[in-house]
Amino acid sequence: MSDADLVRWRLAKLREEVIHENIPIRDDDVGQLILEEILYARFIKVHEGIRPPYGALITTRDGIAKLEVTPESGDPTLLRPFADGQTALLLRDAGQADAGRIMRVELFDELAALRLARLTNGTVVQRHESGTITVTDEHAIFINEMFDWRKRPVASDWMFEARDYLGLSGELQMGLFARLLDFCFHQLSPRRIGATLVLKLFGGEGHAEFQLDHEGYEAPLAVNFMRDSDSQVMSTFLRIVDGACIVELDGRLSRTQAKLAVEKSTSALLGPDKGMRHSSAKWFSFKHPAVVVFVVSADGPVSIYSDGLSMNLHERFDNPEPSAMTISRDQVDGLAISNQEVLCGKCGRHITIRIAAHPDSEEVKVVTCPICSHELLLISAFWVRATPLKNWTSPTHPTARSAAPASSPPDASTGQRKKWPDQRLDFL
Repeated sequence: MSDADLVRWRLAKLREEVIHENIPIRDDDVGQLILEEILYARFIKVHEGIRPPYGALITTRDGIAKLEVTPESGDPTLLRPFADGQTALLLRDAGQADAGRIMRVELFDELAALRLARLTNGTVVQRHESGTITVTDEHAIFINEMFDWRKRPVASDWMFEARDYLGLSGELQMGLFARLLDFCFHQLSPRRIGATLVLKLFGGEGHAEFQLDHEGYEAPLAVNFMRDSDSQVMSTFLRIVDGACIVELDGRLSRTQAKLAVEKSTSALLGPDKGMRHSSAKWFSFKHPAVVVFVVSADGPVSIYSDGLSMNLHERFDNPEPSAMTISRDQVDGLAISNQEVLCGKCGRHITIRIAAHPDSEEVKVVTCPICSHELLLISAFWVRATPLKNWTSPTHPTARSAAPASSPPDASTGQRKKWPDQRLDFL
């Protein structure tokens, strides 16, 4: 078999492989170039006993127009040895498959590759020193180790859930939250850097409104999470220091190495969560509902705490909303959606109960407080979810009524019908 025949055979097998693994490679010129670059990264020529690192960016002419690159192009086969995947990439244009360019970059982590993919609407293929191959586009990151594929979702896909749950509004809150989410999930987590970041959801200087056992120190460097370049500096800093970092609403790092205060009554009410870093974040967020606490474990997982409730980004919500994946089309048309506000008699927090009622499919469900697990009420519904109510999201919050007795479930048969989206977010 000639070298050309071997390459064609391997490409055909690789296409079968990615289809079998449900990897969405496009069936066009762009998809063909992506497969070629994955294949080259997998079987890159051994030199002095090792296969060297490699990287390529596959995009279209519109994507290339967003980059500052030289117009000179050449034979991709001759240019590939210059592309190590971190300081240089082979740039492939789907409209000019027989040519390539060398693009100088700084791709030292997953977040940098993701940002480049978003900017160009392209796909970054990298072979790392470890031999792991990653395929990054704006929707997901696919990781190949020893011919075994796994999918790592993009954290920003979770923004819709976060916006609804946390009551985020405006470009400032949404933009900063998305950047911190990316920073924790795509920069700290892959590097196994543990950290605690406290984000204020409202403006205000200093830390006087916080209860801190140790005030820590004013930020010794003007770091702002709204700047791409500062994320690398912060990941280096967090690698060697402990304690919580306080982040202002405008993205500025205001304090470092703080110790969050914990009240015994709060810890007794809510109980612990994993290690001390997670437990203190959980208790602190309950005491201060106007903050969000990001916690990155040293072994990788990322958690977000608000109102004493943990949202683990590596796990699917236990109770996803009804969608076309979970119920039939005729059931969607018959759903009646309503909200009810109650006051938990144990933790004292206002809770929003979202109810999906359907005349042909209902059962009595026990609704418990998502914060303290106290039983709130019994309700007849097709589906139900309880979440803490942020007092800045509802004008009815001050007058939210107490939970009805468990023996008298309320009528949930009214409300506007809503057709649910076709997708659910699965964080692996």
